[in-house]
Amino acid sequence: MNEAKISMPRMGTSVHEGTVVQWLKKEGDTLSRGEPLFLAESEKVEFEVESPYNGRLVKIFVLADTTVPVGEALAVIETEEAVSTEEEATVQAESSPAQAASPVSSGRQVAGPRKERTERFLSPRVRRLARDRGIPLEEVTGLAGSGRDGRVTEEDLKSYLANRKAVQTGQDRQAPALEYPPPEDADVFPLSRLRGTLARRLSASVRDIPQFTTFDEADVTEIVKQRKARGEASFAQKGIHLTHTHVLAWAVLRAFEKIEFRSLNARFGGDVIYIFRDVHLGIAVAVPDGLIVPVVRRAETLSFEDLARQIQDLADRARQGMLSPGEVSGSTFTISNVGSAGSLYATPIVNPPEAAILGVGAIRKRVVPLEDGSIGVRDRLGVSLTVDHRIVDGMLAAQFNRAVCRNLESFDFTILD
Repeated sequence: MNEAKISMPRMGTSVHEGTVVQWLKKEGDTLSRGEPLFLAESEKVEFEVESPYNGRLVKIFVLADTTVPVGEALAVIETEEAVSTEEEATVQAESSPAQAASPVSSGRQVAGPRKERTERFLSPRVRRLARDRGIPLEEVTGLAGSGRDGRVTEEDLKSYLANRKAVQTGQDRQAPALEYPPPEDADVFPLSRLRGTLARRLSASVRDIPQFTTFDEADVTEIVKQRKARGEASFAQKGIHLTHTHVLAWAVLRAFEKIEFRSLNARFGGDVIYIFRDVHLGIAVAVPDGLIVPVVRRAETLSFEDLARQIQDLADRARQGMLSPGEVSGSTFTISNVGSAGSLYATPIVNPPEAAILGVGAIRKRVVPLEDGSIGVRDRLGVSLTVDHRIVDGMLAAQFNRAVCRNLESFDFTILD
């Protein structure tokens, strides 16, 4: 008999850890290759992990509702099949962002990306509790942990906070989060996993990123007319429901062709800026329990038809809960459409660790002055761009927003035929 270790799988770009949601088998159970073994969850999606062997589940190391790093051993399977070294080896963490981006700094050479990780692993729950109580992670990593391999658990941190009178750290501290007594005249609904993830990520975005929003308008009269006249029927024959989001995505990608706008397709890295060579375009999709952002990989390389097809496919599967972890991670720029709900403008929150997010509102007919001095009724579209001000200055943000609007106003309708 051979023993094979089952590890937490890599769940997409920029994902360093995962949560065991539920074991579908118990110790001693017989397993078949391809049979669901446990449910795991990344930041945004839940998925099944299948058994890679025929055999028996001998030992489970990690209990349900536990978050561990990618590559952490979760269980052992006893099997008569040959176990390769690659399958048994611990999965390494994802590659450095430098493989997908070029580091840019001001005034000095940078040898490579600076690793911004603490020496000891801290689970998301411990990190969240530390943030809520204003405790630096460096202080938390210095505590004696009662968890596996000496890790600091949530209970360790709670006990430390309960017994802590005063800690001299030599630096100012964020005030602890205010705690309000629960109201007596309200129904109580626990946060879903997705809603909890959104709450943590958006709070971190507003707290950690200095954000700036610029607004513009595009005249999309011709797009509205030509989409109905020549686009809808031809794309319907190809199985695509043509929307204004497809046209907007195309306009964004054409703007990124100008080298001066590359810094909007970027990430802040402390003392460096990572400029991505490819545009991995995130499209925010409303789902019953919140918002999810599927990603079109290397979107700038796609034809208009392929871009529209991929956006539609990802959005449809997002609403059905059928996306894989890799399809909702690694975006470098995001588009959020609030126009479907009738809103004219929005100030979208940057989707960390990206540098910018574009918000698009509803198309409304408005009376506007025309270039010849007359007055006309035109279809107008509100466009807003929120940026990480550490990377993108206001002037550049406004110029990018204007470039997107110009691309909409000069759209090449022959690609709809």
